[in-house]
Amino acid sequence: MKIQQIFLLYLFCTCCSVYALSQCKCTIDSSPFPGSVSSVPTALALSPEDEYSEMKNIGKLIAVGSIQILQQTFQVQQKSNINLQHNCPAGYTPVTQDDLKAIIARPDYSTLIGSDYLKLDFSNNTYYSQTKVYPSSTKGSDSKSFKYYTLSVDSKGKPNINYESTYFDTKTKLTICKRNLQQFPVQLAGYEGYDLEKGKSYQFQIINKNVQAYYVSDSNNNTYTTSTFTYTHNGNSQWGCATINFKLQVFGGVTVGDCLTIWTKNQIAFNADSSSFNINTIQGTVLSGVKANMTEDLFFSHGSAPIAPIIGDSSSFYVYYSNLNSSQLMVQKVSSQGTPLGSAIDTKQVGYPFDIVTTDFGFVVMAGDSNQRAFIQAINKDGSQRWLRILVDNGINAVSPLDQIKFYQSDKCDLPSGMTLMYDPENGRLNYARGKIQAIWAHYNHFGYYSNGERDDHTGDTMISLDADTGLDQNIFWAWGASHSLYQNLHYDGKNLYVASLGDAYPMNIKFNICNIDTYQCVSSTNLVQGDIPGDGSGNSAGRQGSFIDIVGNRNQKLFIYSRKDCTGGYDDISSENSINELAVIKFDSQLKYISTTTLISGDDAARINNIKTVPYGKNILLAYTMIPSSDVQNFNRQNIIPTEEQTYVALLSGVDGSILVQPAQLQNYQISASDDWRVLENGSIAYTYVDSDYNLNIYLTPALTTPSYPNLIVTTDPIYGFDKFTNQKATVPLNNYNNKCVTDQNNFNWVSIKSTSKNINSIDIGNQNQDANIHSNETSSKTIKSLCLTLLIIVLCA
Repeated sequence: MKIQQIFLLYLFCTCCSVYALSQCKCTIDSSPFPGSVSSVPTALALSPEDEYSEMKNIGKLIAVGSIQILQQTFQVQQKSNINLQHNCPAGYTPVTQDDLKAIIARPDYSTLIGSDYLKLDFSNNTYYSQTKVYPSSTKGSDSKSFKYYTLSVDSKGKPNINYESTYFDTKTKLTICKRNLQQFPVQLAGYEGYDLEKGKSYQFQIINKNVQAYYVSDSNNNTYTTSTFTYTHNGNSQWGCATINFKLQVFGGVTVGDCLTIWTKNQIAFNADSSSFNINTIQGTVLSGVKANMTEDLFFSHGSAPIAPIIGDSSSFYVYYSNLNSSQLMVQKVSSQGTPLGSAIDTKQVGYPFDIVTTDFGFVVMAGDSNQRAFIQAINKDGSQRWLRILVDNGINAVSPLDQIKFYQSDKCDLPSGMTLMYDPENGRLNYARGKIQAIWAHYNHFGYYSNGERDDHTGDTMISLDADTGLDQNIFWAWGASHSLYQNLHYDGKNLYVASLGDAYPMNIKFNICNIDTYQCVSSTNLVQGDIPGDGSGNSAGRQGSFIDIVGNRNQKLFIYSRKDCTGGYDDISSENSINELAVIKFDSQLKYISTTTLISGDDAARINNIKTVPYGKNILLAYTMIPSSDVQNFNRQNIIPTEEQTYVALLSGVDGSILVQPAQLQNYQISASDDWRVLENGSIAYTYVDSDYNLNIYLTPALTTPSYPNLIVTTDPIYGFDKFTNQKATVPLNNYNNKCVTDQNNFNWVSIKSTSKNINSIDIGNQNQDANIHSNETSSKTIKSLCLTLLIIVLCA
C-alpha cells in the first residue's frame, strides 16, 4: 500500500512540471504493426519506384542489408568544419564510418559500387562519410576540423576507409545518402501544414513511394490501413490540437514512423457572400453603464477599446477598456446585439489597453500604464488570473534596469541591442495560435549617452512568443524591428504569422514580416509598397496602414491596404520623397514577393485620407476611412483624429484583387477609433468599437453572413477548401534564446514573472498599481513544488 502511495505521489509531483501543451506533441513510433513483415533482404536490391523528396525525383533506393541508400550521390560543401555540410534530401543523411565498414565487408561490394548500382568514380570524386576524424575540432582555423572518413580504393581496386579534408580536397566532394529511419518524413496530399476547421472531413493520401503496408491512427482512436483515408478534424477541447501517427512498412523490410500535430482554425465564414452589403445595415449601440478612456492619436498610442471574438462562440466577443474614473482595466463580454453579457471582469490592473485575444481557456490582454509599465496578462473564463508577465517596468525615462522581460542572445548572457534597458512602451498587438501567444510592442530603449552627455535613446518594436498555458518564455522573433514603429498589425493565416509595422525612419515605409511561429524565423521586406512612405523620425508619417487579407482560393497570396500622400521627409541625413497620393491595395505572395497594386482613390482626395480600417467580410473586404478637410492638408497631415472635422466612408472591396464592389458611402456619425482594429466574429459579422467625446463606449456590428455548405469530403482538387501536397519535415528551432543557461548562471529570477494560478483576481490585493504583481519565477515555483513533494513523501514514509 505504501508503495502505491509513493507512486501516486510521484505522479503528482512530476505532472506539476509538465506543461498542458505537451498533450499537443506527438511521439514517433516505428515499432511493428499488425500485418507488417520485417524482412531485411540479404542480397542487393533496387527499389521498384523512384523516391521523391519535396516533390522532386531523387532516384531509386538500394537495399544494402539493414540500410537503404540512394543510387544518386550528393555534393558536400568545402567548408565543413563543424559537421559535414551536405545536400542529402530531406529524410536522408550521409552514411557514417560504420556504414562504410559494413559496405566494404560485403561480398558483393564490387557489384554495389559498379555500374548497376552506385556507379562510383574514385578517380574524379571523393566520397565522404559524416564521421569526423577529430570530433572535438570545430574551429575554422583548425585544419583538423575539416577531416572526415572517406570511402576509397587502392591501386588494386581494393576498398578501404581513408580520410580527407573537405577544405583542401581538389576532387568533387560527394556523399552517399542513406534513409534516416529515425526521421522519416511522411508525404501527404490533402494537407499543406495549415490549421484545419473543426468537424470538417478531409481526404488524405500518403504519397511516399516504395511503401508496402500502412498503419495510421489519430487521437480520436480511428485507424486506417490504406494509403488514402478520410480524416475528420476534432482537436482536444482545451487546445484544439489533434495528432496523427503513421507507421509504414517500406522497401528494405523496415518499419518507419512519423507523426503530425494538426491545430484547429477558427471559423469566420470566410467564403460567405457579402456582396449585398449596405452601409445602412450597420447597427450601433452604447455599452450601458460604461465610461471609458480614449485616445485620438493614430501613432505611438495605446488603444481605446480593442475587441476579441470568442473562440467557439459564433456571435459574442470581449471588449477591453480602461474605466474613465479609475483607469481600472476591465473586460466585458458582449453579445451580437451589442448588449453586455454578465458583469465586467475587473482585471485588477490599472492602465490603458493595447490589445486582447481570446484563447481556449479565456483571454490574454496587453496593456501599459502611466508609469511606463507594460505587461501581458492571461485570465481564465471564470475570471481567475492564470498568469501575468511584465514586459517593461523600468520606470519613467529609465536609467537602470529594474524589471523587464529578457531573452539572452548568447552563452555570454548578453541582451540583444534594443532590449538592454527598455522603457516607455507605446503600443502593441497580440496573436494567439497553436497554444502560443505572439506579442509585438513598440518601446524606447536607453542605449547610453552621447559624448555631450545627452541620452542615446531610440524607439523600435520587439516581438516574442510565450506559452499561452503558463506565460513562460518560448523564444524571440526580433529585439529591434521597425524604427520607429508607429503602428503594428498581426495576421495569422493558419500557418504563418504576417506582421506589418509602419516606420517613420528605418524604414520610411511599411516593414513586412512573414514568421513561422514554430521556428521563430521570419522573412522580411520593406519594399512591397513601391517607393517611399516619407517620415520625419519624430512620429510623423505620410502613410497609413490597414490590414492583411487572405485571398479565398489562393492561400499563397495576400492583400494589404495602405494609403500615402505626396510628402517630403527625412531623418538622420536620409531624405525621403513621395509624389503619389493613393489609397491602394497591394498583392504579394507568401515569400513577400510583390505582384501588383490596385489603386482605389488617387489625387487630392487621397491626400485627405487620415485613418483607415480594413477587415475581411466573408469572401470580400470591408474598408473604412476618414478624410480631413482640404484646407487641413499639409506636408505631414495631422497624426490624430478630430471627429468633428472628418468625414467617414465605408466601401466593399473584392477579396480577389481589392477592386471596389460597393462604392464608398458616407456614415452619418463619426465612428472609427484611432488605434483599435476591427474584428470578424465566427458568424461573419464585423464588430468594432468607438469611444466618443462623451466617453461612451459604442459597439458597432455588421449583419452576420450565411456560411456556405462545405463539401461532405474536402478533396485535394477542391478550389476553395482543398489542399495540395505536404512533406512533414521536422522543423529545426535555432538557439536564439539562452534564458535557461543564463538565468541559472546569474541566479536571476526576474525573467519569469508568473502570478499564482490558484487565486481569483477579484481577491488579489493589488496595492499601488499592482507593484507586487510581477512575482513568482519558474525556479521559485519549482522549488516550492519540490519542497511540497518532499514534505508529502516524508509523511507517506512515516505513516
